[in-house]
Amino acid sequence: MDRRRRRRVRPPRAAAPGPLAARPVAARPVAARPLAALAVTAALGLGLAGGGCGGAAGGRPPLPAGARVLARGSLAYAVVATAGAVVTIELEERFALVVRDPDTGRPRTRVELGPAERDLVAVAAAGDRAWVGGDDRQVRAVDLAAGRVIATWPHGADVTALRWLPGDRDDPAAAAGWLAIGDASGAVCLRRLADGALVQCAALATGPVTALEAGGGLTVVAGGGRSTWTVPALAAAPPAPPPRWRDQPVTARGREVWLGDRLLIRMGERVRAIEVGPSGALFVAAWVARLDDPSVIALPADARW
Repeated sequence: MDRRRRRRVRPPRAAAPGPLAARPVAARPVAARPLAALAVTAALGLGLAGGGCGGAAGGRPPLPAGARVLARGSLAYAVVATAGAVVTIELEERFALVVRDPDTGRPRTRVELGPAERDLVAVAAAGDRAWVGGDDRQVRAVDLAAGRVIATWPHGADVTALRWLPGDRDDPAAAAGWLAIGDASGAVCLRRLADGALVQCAALATGPVTALEAGGGLTVVAGGGRSTWTVPALAAAPPAPPPRWRDQPVTARGREVWLGDRLLIRMGERVRAIEVGPSGALFVAAWVARLDDPSVIALPADARW
């Protein structure tokens, strides 16, 4: 289900200054929708008496044995897993940060993030904190226990990726770790989480940063390329390998997730994020074609297919 079906047409954004300059946020235009999409939107508003909302249902292989569906029918934009929680950004009528138990998948907390007019595409988490960013050109720190935003940091471009990175436990100033922020200009910024200070920003890619990965430093994924950098200096480092699950590379290709050369999952619509959690479980966040499509699923390390 295209996210535009849940939105109103918005005025175009004004021309923006340089990528790292502070600037006001303006709305983005949404392309005109075909009549078929408008008809589906009308059907959604009437509650879908027929039970479906378009999109091809055929050819979708069953989920692997042991897979758990954590959410259905939402547009899942991002997922991150820690030892104590699975955290997602999901859009229904409004954006929300959803925190689930990593063992049962049951929701613990839901933090409202605002209307659908601006995409919120990036999430990171560590301990009892999460961080959210997107087209509003800011990063919000969320207290997961209290279920509320406790800090907001402006950013000079659309935020496209976030990643928490561990710090030096022997250094009190860095013990809380670092937050890496990737944006649409190709820049990556580091904030020191002990005090929220912006330490530095560097242009590490020539196009939008699509993902940030931890392990062996900070790996920046952009335009199909990968580069690895030290933290906090952001100096070039030997390239880190891509994510692996069950000792094989795991990749998202459109609405499919592949493990090595084998198709693992085919979701209803585009896969937005994959994450291998500390327990070895694989988490997938995707958009949906029908209201009964899974949007967030978890595969334990011993899943069979």
